Amino acid sequence: QLAAANATAPGAPAFATAGDKSLVVIGRRNIEGGGRIDDIRHTSYRGVFGLKGDVLTNWNYDAFFQTGKVVYQEHYLNDFSKARIAKALDVIPNPASGGSPRVAAGQPVCRSETTGTTGVADDPNCRPYNIWQLGGVTNDAIAYVQTPGFKSGYTEQNVANATFSSDLGSYGLKLPSAKTGVGVVAGVEWRKETLNLDTDTEFSTFDLAGQGGPTIGAKGSLRSNEFFGEVRVPLVEGVPMADLLSVSGSARHSSYSDSKNTNTYGLGAEWAPVKAYRLRGSYQHAIRHANIVELFQGVGNNLFDMNSDPCGGGTKFSAAQCARTGVTTNYGSTRQTLGPWVSSSIRPGI
Repeated sequence: QLAAANATAPGAPAFATAGDKSLVVIGRRNIEGGGRIDDIRHTSYRGVFGLKGDVLTNWNYDAFFQTGKVVYQEHYLNDFSKARIAKALDVIPNPASGGSPRVAAGQPVCRSETTGTTGVADDPNCRPYNIWQLGGVTNDAIAYVQTPGFKSGYTEQNVANATFSSDLGSYGLKLPSAKTGVGVVAGVEWRKETLNLDTDTEFSTFDLAGQGGPTIGAKGSLRSNEFFGEVRVPLVEGVPMADLLSVSGSARHSSYSDSKNTNTYGLGAEWAPVKAYRLRGSYQHAIRHANIVELFQGVGNNLFDMNSDPCGGGTKFSAAQCARTGVTTNYGSTRQTLGPWVSSSIRPGI
């Protein structure tokens, strides 16, 4: 509500009069408290154990177990609590009855620190955040509105793999025009990935003013069993314009713990007219399963790099396409247009 002095202050609407009420957007940096500090730490552990050697006649094996873990900690300092901002800006004269015992009657106090008729203050720690005069922001007010955020978690991966390979030329399996026999590789792999992220109340409720959206904790794991093989067939070796000409093929089957199954394969050719030059070509068909973060990350509204809604005014997408994203009655409407968006009108310093 505008006081008489503020109704004629610079920036007030020309038609403003004392007693008018209006929403006010306050844009102010946290000059007194300092810039935001983001302390991020990653601690990594990794270990590999393996064996390789010969098995049977002309067959080699290579087996290993690999484990790795990355521990994550983030401590976000000098950010503002949006809930505390609202309380610290809601300031009234301290009432003589039911007021805060901290200051004398008539002095400015947070409404939430007065006891009122219940005799219990909603937030006795609140201190007025006086942004209306130079030097009006006190250290007590900064200590109240500033709040830290904390996140911690880890990602972990365990992999067990075994492969067997052989040159089948020793069994007579080679072309007459080649010196090298058919090469084969076959193997199995087991893999487990684990994700764990814990966020405090400030991050998960989007109370921090300097964030683009809530950060939701996540937990989950994914396992896969895979079988793969590859064959390489030399066609010609050691002749003019064909020091080497060979073809190859590979395939892999993956079975995931979320009941997804994928099959990938590849075909290739290699030509070396002389030893110093080589030309390779290949065709591959691959399917990427969602990674551990994509599977279990929390859903929330966050910042994104887009100036306008692709389903808003002047859209190039059809109503059916936009309906798949949840857009229905507002399809093509300028109401969909987005502008630069910030998480709070009072922003910590950067």
